[in-house]
Amino acid sequence: MNITFNDLYYILIFFSITSILITYMMSKTYITAATAFWFGWLFLISGASYAIEQKWIPMISSVSIEYLLNLFTGAFLGFNLASILFPVKRNVQSYNILLEKTDFILNKLSNKFLIILFLLGSVFLLQRISQVGFNMDYLENVRSLYNQHNRQFIDKVATHIGVIVSFLIILMAVRDSKKGVNVKHLGLVVLAAAPLGLANGGRTFLLNYLILYMSSLLLIRGVYGNNRYLLSKKEWIKILIYLFSLLFVFSILGFFRGGYGKEFDMLFTILIWPVSTMGAMDTWISTALASKGTNGYFTFGWFSSFLNGIGFVDFSQEYLRIKQVFLSFFKTHNSAAFIPKSILPDLIFDFGRSGPFIGMFIISFILQFFTLRFVGRGIFLHVLGSLSILTAFNSIQTSVLTPPIVVTLVWALVFSILIRIKYK
Repeated sequence: MNITFNDLYYILIFFSITSILITYMMSKTYITAATAFWFGWLFLISGASYAIEQKWIPMISSVSIEYLLNLFTGAFLGFNLASILFPVKRNVQSYNILLEKTDFILNKLSNKFLIILFLLGSVFLLQRISQVGFNMDYLENVRSLYNQHNRQFIDKVATHIGVIVSFLIILMAVRDSKKGVNVKHLGLVVLAAAPLGLANGGRTFLLNYLILYMSSLLLIRGVYGNNRYLLSKKEWIKILIYLFSLLFVFSILGFFRGGYGKEFDMLFTILIWPVSTMGAMDTWISTALASKGTNGYFTFGWFSSFLNGIGFVDFSQEYLRIKQVFLSFFKTHNSAAFIPKSILPDLIFDFGRSGPFIGMFIISFILQFFTLRFVGRGIFLHVLGSLSILTAFNSIQTSVLTPPIVVTLVWALVFSILIRIKYK
């Protein structure tokens, strides 16, 4: 099949609208993993189309277009089948119990973990400043240091605390589903995470918590909201002002980190970050097609590393293959080594040429099931549903079982067990 990039875009629009409508007809909600997936890829493909016109990235090859179509087709079938077989079952009593437990956890832990995150991040930031100095080139220098992957103990601990905060953000959204959007608290979370983010020359900390918050809030509002609209007019205004403020800071940090030209262009510094994934798509797909299989190393993510670490499964050969890929990129100064590659090449690496279709069919079916059946049904299950929304959206840059996803689930399980003991 010979289709153009524009054809792919129109097919994606058709898949998106049809999939979301099928879900709504079956469950009377627009917010599921399907919506997050289609929104993410529509954003990426639209941004890539503009970037191609501006000559920021090269035209996508026919091979990449073919595999993108396979990915979208598998997702379309998986999301729709799950929506038809497993429509939402609302349980208002479970939702009310979840609200009660959420208030208890947030009142006990929220501020404490924010303070710990801020203090640890600040100590680490001071260490970084002592290493590279504090000047106009700080972000560029510290990012170069970060890319060497020599992580310090305090960095690991602070990052882990940041993951616990991710869990608390999901619960905060549950609370705010009743009380209303709390932008001030979101701002405090970003401020608490800022020292750690700046210590690593990062800027995604500005957006990650907001995306996670909205995933949980919209998911539970879609099922248990009493109003016709997911967000009130006042809430829309708050969120949009907050988002544009974050994007402005995001663009400023990106500009000072380097690689965005000599003149500041806010749109470019914001948009080139995600669409660079499409710019590197041909490189990653051709590399994946030429590589020996990695047997689920990417798809099983954190579990692959953990099971390999304890000697239960041997992924040493797969790890060496990927290491060689990155080394070849470094030697040839290929920017693909630093660009998020999306879930598509990962599925080809892991499962071969049929991976994008079959793998995405299975993944989309599971994620959709989680968001339809687990919303509002206890701490762990709701967190799993919210993370399924996030995972579907993040497929434009990464695979499924990433360390932040798995570790957040682990903490959700721990706290759900502890709170269950209290409520016995």
